[in-house]
Amino acid sequence: MVLCPKCGHNNELGGMFCHKCGTKLDLNEVRPPRASGKQRGVRQNWSAQRIFGLTIRLVILAAVIMPIVLILQVPPAGEVKWTDKDGLGVGRKQLQLERMIQQKKAGTIMLSEAEINSYIAAQTTSDSTNHSLSVEPATVQIELGQGEVTVLVIGKLKFGKSFEKLVELRYMGVPTIEEDHFVFKSTGGYVGRLPIHPKMLHDTGLLDRYYAELFRGLSSDRELLSNLTSISVDPVNGVELKYDPASRH
Repeated sequence: MVLCPKCGHNNELGGMFCHKCGTKLDLNEVRPPRASGKQRGVRQNWSAQRIFGLTIRLVILAAVIMPIVLILQVPPAGEVKWTDKDGLGVGRKQLQLERMIQQKKAGTIMLSEAEINSYIAAQTTSDSTNHSLSVEPATVQIELGQGEVTVLVIGKLKFGKSFEKLVELRYMGVPTIEEDHFVFKSTGGYVGRLPIHPKMLHDTGLLDRYYAELFRGLSSDRELLSNLTSISVDPVNGVELKYDPASRH
């Protein structure tokens, strides 16, 4: 474009005189052509599309990365301490419960959090040799809440022989008796700091299979607990195991 020095009209290139007033043009005053409104709109739309596309890609990337970051976090856990006395105590109470059931004599037995953990420590097993992806437990701990039990596992997440990372698994549920069978009704779980919804746990079996393998040595205890009338959990008083043959079906 060439600007007319007299009237200011923008003239197309190729002419020597202003198309509006006829004044001779100074070809040294050549200016780049102005973009039309349509062209500017196309460039603006293209920029908006690029920004939108970049935003979508960032959102997708965050959605993929954040769960991994949460999974690999290991929240601090309080240590439940127990002694040999707790181990002996839970052994006596187990025999007492067996006699109550055999003699069909009603009674109640209380187990403390320390007693339960002393027993669990001697019963849990780990065999991950047949799995390319596994969690090798280093710590297995039972935590008692109000009506709920949390099974905590801190261990090494292994993928073959090339990857190893410390992770934490939490599996929460309510131990109860339904139709004369002991069941652990899951209420939720965590992998690291990533929460797992109970429906996902139920539909996918996520954590169920792992914990079933971890506690496979407790199958006889499950049968013993299935004879109970009720189980209640309290963070202060512990777990109450109640047996009443008159209430059994």
